[in-house]
Amino acid sequence: MRRLEAGTAGVADAGRPVAALAPDEPFWDAVLSVLCPSGSLRPVQRAALEDARVLDSRRNLVVVAPTNSGKTAVGYLVLLQALRRSRRAVLLEPLRALAQEKRDELATLLGQLPWGKGVAAPRVRISTGDYRLEHETFADPPPSGELLVATPERLDAILRNPASGAWLDTVAAVVVDEAHLIGTARRGPTLEYVLAALQVQRTPPRLALLSATVGAPERLVEWLQPCDLVQTSERSPPLVKEVLVCEGEEKADAVVPADAGRILKGSTETSLLLFVYQRTATTALARRLTEALPGSVGAAGALAYHSGMSSAARAAVRETFLAGRSRCVVTTTALALGVNLPASHVLVRDTTFPGEGRLGVDEILQMLGRAGRGATPGWGGVILRPSDDWEPGDLAASLRAETLPTLHSAFEEAGRRQEREAIEPVARVLATVLARRPEEGWTLEDLQHFLSRLLGGRVLRQRAREALDWLADPARRLAYRSDADRYHLTVLGTVTVRAMLPLPFAAGAAQLLRDLLSIDPEDQTFARWTPTDHLFVASLLSDRARKPRRFSEALARQIEGWVEAQPQEGKSVLFRQWIAGSETGSRAAELLGSLGIEHGNGQARGVLPRALAYQAMLQAILLEE
Repeated sequence: MRRLEAGTAGVADAGRPVAALAPDEPFWDAVLSVLCPSGSLRPVQRAALEDARVLDSRRNLVVVAPTNSGKTAVGYLVLLQALRRSRRAVLLEPLRALAQEKRDELATLLGQLPWGKGVAAPRVRISTGDYRLEHETFADPPPSGELLVATPERLDAILRNPASGAWLDTVAAVVVDEAHLIGTARRGPTLEYVLAALQVQRTPPRLALLSATVGAPERLVEWLQPCDLVQTSERSPPLVKEVLVCEGEEKADAVVPADAGRILKGSTETSLLLFVYQRTATTALARRLTEALPGSVGAAGALAYHSGMSSAARAAVRETFLAGRSRCVVTTTALALGVNLPASHVLVRDTTFPGEGRLGVDEILQMLGRAGRGATPGWGGVILRPSDDWEPGDLAASLRAETLPTLHSAFEEAGRRQEREAIEPVARVLATVLARRPEEGWTLEDLQHFLSRLLGGRVLRQRAREALDWLADPARRLAYRSDADRYHLTVLGTVTVRAMLPLPFAAGAAQLLRDLLSIDPEDQTFARWTPTDHLFVASLLSDRARKPRRFSEALARQIEGWVEAQPQEGKSVLFRQWIAGSETGSRAAELLGSLGIEHGNGQARGVLPRALAYQAMLQAILLEE
């Protein structure tokens, strides 16, 4: 194995005493003493308190500082400022697992602060895909301060409902963790829309965006005006970075135990966080390290940590690791944003993913930045195989320079795609906006003005009319233009937006229902409809449904056999009437056409639709079973 030096980030920092910058008020003195237990402020905290004067301002804020630099505490100050005014505050976390951890952490923090004689600490609640706020609607009056920890998607769902308007007016601050996700294709559009919608509220909340990996953050500052920028490249403790290059026949799985042994055989204060690509690899590698290094990984052995585990299981891993009973945790790169486990050392095993390519330098820096605890310097290593897409020298130079990519709106990227792919993202935003005024509706000019408030507003504004036509197309019927030249959602569009369904999914299902009603006025098809039919249609329309097996005639016979083995009332009516049969006998192409699913043409017509339909039926069967 060859080791390449990739630079050292940060320096040992003695810090400035907290008391030197704390406002002359016991509450904030207590806050800073809890957030800064070492008794000194870190560079990003000094910049926020001294230069941006975050506690004396209501201006928006963009904070860019390395991982493990102390920027989270700056976000907490913004939240606490709102709570001190007996208002609501919202913390947006990208992952449900991280939201749960932050809820617990903030509940402990609030309980330690002096809110006043006889005054209870503000409550902390969570709302994600796993949790809903119980015994409360989003129209309820505010309590005496409340902190909500949520994902961007959950806040998006709140914004879509007009009844939430009064609740939103009580929100005084919104802090966004991992704000660089605005530039990602999957999560970015939702987060960007949420921030734009908050800015046009009757009483806009204060926004604070936190990130370790935003290059040229001035664009965000301009978007969020009035806004201050707190930016530093300093981190403390320092981080030493290396690239570990596998040579010849050397395998990464041989390098990992050897290097883990080198790290853990030293001081008992050292600990290791290992990043790998797949969930299954976390369990296998943790077991292997426990067997190979029984005296080094701790009494509980090396532990796996991934999103497939329950929150209780993840909490148990955290507790065991923090208590020192395990000195090594193996987790996935997908959880790099949500792993809040302080470790002295970090090792990244996988940098290139099949079908996806290599990780960006910003993503690798995000993981390496987890290394370092308190005043103990951190070490971060990246393993490279000969088959990886990164060239060792290039990666080492990139890690040394720490040049971060300029943030771009995901909508701007969509605008460069083909015509249909460019319109659909704009239509999603417009449908969400239309849901906010169901009775009054929106003019084209109003919608264009709203779109201009997004980071990628220039691209969106230009496509507004096309996107509205797309929504109102008779094949979809998700929106319509009234005689007063105002746009409204249809009932179908309203239900789709409120349920947060993909627009093509809902439009395709509705078109299928209309077509079936037109050819079957007696409703016999729906009289025989089964749960499997629901699952079958969902599998056909979902762009995330996996194909468990390649299509073959043997597979087709197996699926047909399963269907025939079901009781009469449980047999899928869609499959029997439209899919089952030979290449020439199947009517799958007609069904897919009704759903709006594009498929092959020419010689593939009639063959590919049938294969797609059988694979969707297999998915439905697996879900049914």
